[in-house]
Formats: sequence, structure tokens, C-alpha cells
Amino acid sequence: MYLKFIFTIVLLLSNCSKTIYPVFNDNVSTIKQIAYTNDINKNCTVFINQNNIDVPYIVLSSSYDNKCLLLRKYLLNENIIFNPLENRTSFYENSYIDNYLNNEFFMTFSENLQNLIPETQITITSKTSIGICGTETIDIKRKIFLLSYTEITGDKKSSVILTEGNHLEYFNNLESRIALHESLEPDNWWLRTPITWDSIFVCVIGYNGGNGMICINDFDGSTKTNGIRPAFCLPINTPVTIGEIDGEKAYFIADE
Repeated sequence: MYLKFIFTIVLLLSNCSKTIYPVFNDNVSTIKQIAYTNDINKNCTVFINQNNIDVPYIVLSSSYDNKCLLLRKYLLNENIIFNPLENRTSFYENSYIDNYLNNEFFMTFSENLQNLIPETQITITSKTSIGICGTETIDIKRKIFLLSYTEITGDKKSSVILTEGNHLEYFNNLESRIALHESLEPDNWWLRTPITWDSIFVCVIGYNGGNGMICINDFDGSTKTNGIRPAFCLPINTPVTIGEIDGEKAYFIADE
């Protein structure tokens, strides 16, 4: 906790000294136009109304299963478990976190946006591979999901971490992987990728942007919680409007 506090102070001071102000494009009309490219000055953030609050999302890609991929900029306010003790497994499909995202979290969007969010095909490690260093993956369809170890790090060489999807260019350094709560406190965040040599370890991104693994349940009976960054897709032609947040121009998903 002390190290995380020191890191938070350093991070805030660092951001103050090298802030990059994204370039705003008044001609944007669809979400595809604000998806991430190698231009570090590009504004890739779009706001979506959830429970009457405008929430920022990063448009990571315009070619994820032929759709635009969005990731919540900030961690959810409350950290959650991956699976409870009675379901002590690192398998992602129908896990607690998978069900939470596609039910409780999904319902925070308006009915119009719920209808707009398509099912997206994602690759996950198969249940039969977990615990035996297996090599099989499967594809499932989800509206809301977590990103994978491969998508964040680009590493495809591990014998105990299977390749799930392709590397996202947005995450090209440790700093890009750091996730903050809205209080600006950094924290670990869950990925959907298990470690296959056991059945209770899941990959995470650490509060400092490094990658690691965490046992979903401690042996003393407690259940581990971590930060969560929901991801989902929208059609590439989804309309975008221009408005203001705190007096600054911003992109919004039209919710009509």
C-alpha cells in the first residue's frame, strides 16, 4: 500500500510535467474516425452516458472483429472478484466477472445503447487446457468482456499463457497500461487470461503497468478483488456528436 501511494504521487507529478493535449477534430461524425492510430496527439476518447453520468471510453481500434473496440478509461469504482470460493476456477466463460459484465454492468447503459452494442467474438483459453498446461483455445461471443494478456502485452511465447487474440497497438508501453480509479489512484486490473499450469491463477496488469498473475482466492478463504476495465464493441459507423465536458470540446455517442 505504501509503494502504491508513492507511485501515485510520482505518477501525478509526472503527468503534470508532460501532459499531451489531444487534437480535437470538428469534422468527426463516426466513431471509426476517432479510433487509435499511431498519432499520439489524436483524441481517442468518447463519452457515453451511463446512469446519467458521462463516462469516458478509449476507442482502441477500428478493426476488432470488424468493429470499433472501446475500453473504459477509468477503473470501475469498486473492485470485484473473478470467481467466488464455490466456483474456484480461472476459466473465464460464465465466471462471476463474465456474468457481472453482461448483466449488471450492461444494464447501466440506456436501452438504445444496449441494442447498439453487438456480440463480439473473443478468444479464451479452453476449460480443458487449464491446470494441465494445455494448448487449446475456444471462441465465444460476448457483448461486454475483459481484454486478454495477448491483447495488452503482445507476448505469444509463454507455454503457460495461451494466445488470445492479437496485440492492440495502443498498449505499446508500460505507461499506456496503467489504469486509475476516478480518484486518480492506480490499481491492478483483471484480464480474462488464466495461467494454465494451475486452475486458480489469472493474469493481471499491475498498478505500475507491469504484467503479473494473481490467485483468485487466498488459502485463508478470502477472495481476491481487483480493478476492472470493461470493454465492448460498437459498429464502425456509429454516429458521434460533439459537445463539451468541463468547458472543453468532447466526443459523445449519440444516445437517441
